[in-house]
Amino acid sequence: MEQHLPSLEDLQTFLIVAAEGSVTAAARKLGMPKSTISRRLTRLEETVGVTLVQRTTRKLLLTDDGHTFHEQVGRALTGLEEATIFLRDR
Repeated sequence: MEQHLPSLEDLQTFLIVAAEGSVTAAARKLGMPKSTISRRLTRLEETVGVTLVQRTTRKLLLTDDGHTFHEQVGRALTGLEEATIFLRDR
């Protein structure tokens, strides 16, 4: 059975949404429509198979799984950035 990994764009969007605390703020920061941000979050949740954020009309909260995923994805993307910088600076 083929496993699908989340896209880098979806992961980065998730991290920004978590940092900003709302889809609206993340959309503003990324310069894209709220619908695009929401679609990326939904696609990410479908890919990983769990709910990562609880959405209300006023705020967005990470679930327990969302907090764990946020920490792990943050470390992974930092590692990718560091590896890229290392190779560029050699």
